[in-house]
Amino acid sequence: MSQISSDLLLGLYGAAEAPERWTGFLDRVCRELGVANAAVQCLALRGDRLTEIWCARDSRSMAVRDVHDRLVNNPSNPRFNLSIDQTGFDQKIVRDSDRFAPDCPHYAAFRERLHQAGLGESLCLSVPEQSGRLYSLVVHHSNDVRRGFDEGDESFLLQLSPHLEQALRIGGKVEAQSTEIEALHLALERLRVGIAVSRDGRTLTWANAAAQDILRHSPHLAGLDRAGGLTRFHAGDGTSSLTILAAGEEDELQVLSLCGDPSLAAPDLVEPGVLALLLVEPRRAPDLAPDELARVLGITRGEGRIAAWLAGGGTIKDFASYRGLSECSVRNQAKQTLAKAGVPRQADLVRHICSSIPGLLRGPIS
Repeated sequence: MSQISSDLLLGLYGAAEAPERWTGFLDRVCRELGVANAAVQCLALRGDRLTEIWCARDSRSMAVRDVHDRLVNNPSNPRFNLSIDQTGFDQKIVRDSDRFAPDCPHYAAFRERLHQAGLGESLCLSVPEQSGRLYSLVVHHSNDVRRGFDEGDESFLLQLSPHLEQALRIGGKVEAQSTEIEALHLALERLRVGIAVSRDGRTLTWANAAAQDILRHSPHLAGLDRAGGLTRFHAGDGTSSLTILAAGEEDELQVLSLCGDPSLAAPDLVEPGVLALLLVEPRRAPDLAPDELARVLGITRGEGRIAAWLAGGGTIKDFASYRGLSECSVRNQAKQTLAKAGVPRQADLVRHICSSIPGLLRGPIS
């Protein structure tokens, strides 16, 4: 077997960043090795058994995956049973003749199932991880091929091994980041706090559902003007506006109190040239968990209730009425809450809370 091709490596590293490309990479493995089947598996060790977490297959195998899963790729596969399998995790190249004793009844039954699935002899490249997971690249001849795998085939897989390990590490990081981003987007979409991002200071790059709804339907925003390199949200009475200067110029914000309404807009410079805008309306005040806010802000649970109320756009007077307390005592406690949180104003409190996802967990203000 010749050296592995650059096209094959490009396909492998492409699959690390885009999992849907594993099939194309495995198709090329089949062509270069002259095999009928190729698959990459991620296996987790549980007791004396391996459990499949995910599997990528070549296109031919994908077309008959139901047959393969019924006959071969399932918990009855003796390759997943370490009480039968004689190989260790440190063995890179593994054949079934290494795994099982010649008279192993489990392997005899398994070979019959392989034959029914159209598969013959296999060769496996194992890539163990410190986490206890095992990755494997396994290839099979078709059941009508009589020749076995030779040293050239083993050399091909060994050359591929360090690249497969690196690609799997990259893929793991990409998957973890994708999971975090998906969870973050889900959390942001569930909030009633509007969060919008601008990368050029002129247009909105991304906005969650609440921000889109506020920008489209808020009675306090009469229109949107993108003239002269500026983004302006005009108040319904035309007396005030929000202005964000274009990237490269000084970032400026005029905090709004539109039509006497305590609606809030507060910016934060996430990174140079990227501005995050937080929008809150009392009618869609977020449900914040007082206990969680107390933990995040380092305040008491009572102060957490006030923080949650104020962050939702509520007033001190309304909170005092709701709780049956004097307005004076609530005002004093609110000042103490803001001081402990290290912010001077209600607007800054919202901005501080919204920058912390744990502080935005939904919960009743009880």
